[in-house]
Formats: sequence, structure tokens, C-alpha cells
Amino acid sequence: MASVAAVLDGLEKKLGSLNFWRIFQTITVDNGSEFQDWEGMTRAVTGEGARTHIYYCHPHSAFERGSNENGNRMIRRKVPKGTDFTGITEADTLLV
Repeated sequence: MASVAAVLDGLEKKLGSLNFWRIFQTITVDNGSEFQDWEGMTRAVTGEGARTHIYYCHPHSAFERGSNENGNRMIRRKVPKGTDFTGITEADTLLV
């Protein structure tokens, strides 16, 4: 949970609050334990109020996150499950 909030904090700091909001007006997640800190995920670090809105999809309803599932499928073509990420560079990430 802390890692997810920390990544969002870093993105908001890097992008600025306005650009963050333009890109991430809403975030739809599954019910995994890593997404349970909705307050940490929505709390703005560069200003007052919420930086985004978090929505939870229903269990066993991947279709509610269609663009996410499609993105995962496309990433898995280049990075199969079980891949060791220790050697992946920023250039590799941009290529994917």
C-alpha cells in the first residue's frame, strides 16, 4: 500500500498537480491489498484536497478495467510473467 501511494506522490511531484490531474483524473483499481490505502492514493502532496478519484471495480469483473487489461496484454507480449526486472533500464521501459 505504501509503495503505491509513494509512486503516485512521486508522479505528482514530477508532473505538478495540474498535469497529474489532467492525466489521472480517475484511477480504477481492483480490490488487491496494494490498493487499500485510498486516502494515501487520493491525497495531494503538492496542494490541498484530492489529486484524483479512486474507483474500485467489482470482484471478478476485469471488464470494468478494459483499457488496463488491454495494456497488460500488450506489455506481456514484450515482458512475460516471471521476468526479472533487475536488469531492465529506462530505455527498455520506454521501448515497451
